[in-house]
Amino acid sequence: MWTLLRLVLCGVILFTLEARAQIEWRVSVKFILDANGHRPSGGLIDTDQDVRDQVDAANRLIDPFGRGYRFALTEIVDLSGYSAYFATDRDTTSSNLTVIANNNPASIAWRANALNYYINALHGSISVSGTYLVRPIPSSATERRTWKFIWIVISSGLEVAAAVDLSGETVIASGFGGLY
Repeated sequence: MWTLLRLVLCGVILFTLEARAQIEWRVSVKFILDANGHRPSGGLIDTDQDVRDQVDAANRLIDPFGRGYRFALTEIVDLSGYSAYFATDRDTTSSNLTVIANNNPASIAWRANALNYYINALHGSISVSGTYLVRPIPSSATERRTWKFIWIVISSGLEVAAAVDLSGETVIASGFGGLY
């Protein structure tokens, strides 16, 4: 009888303890490569280490809330064969990748058990003519920095040669957050 009472008492105590579960959100990151096999460059997420740093930063951001979940980076993939979606707008890329994911998920390394992130361009502006992607690059990570603009030919993904006359081109640049 005492054994049964001890078992019941242990069961009640165990159920009253706070249960903590660690839920992992798997993250799969894909870089859509340009026609020459290059990743988007000139931003905060250029390299595999940049991706790992961003996932770590996200985990540090949510840790204080104690919600019991974390992001777990499962893979970083360079995705070739889809350069048509390199440096395109988010809506175009998203709608096309959704169709591909529904019809042939393996072709774009879609993971049904993960959050799938596709990186096809970094923040920048497209010239009014639609020929160039212009990326602002800061001189440092401090306030009052200077900026330079990298001009990239959208059709090739290559930086514009120094001899190219860009005086007839117009770009509308934007920025958000931070100290400029």
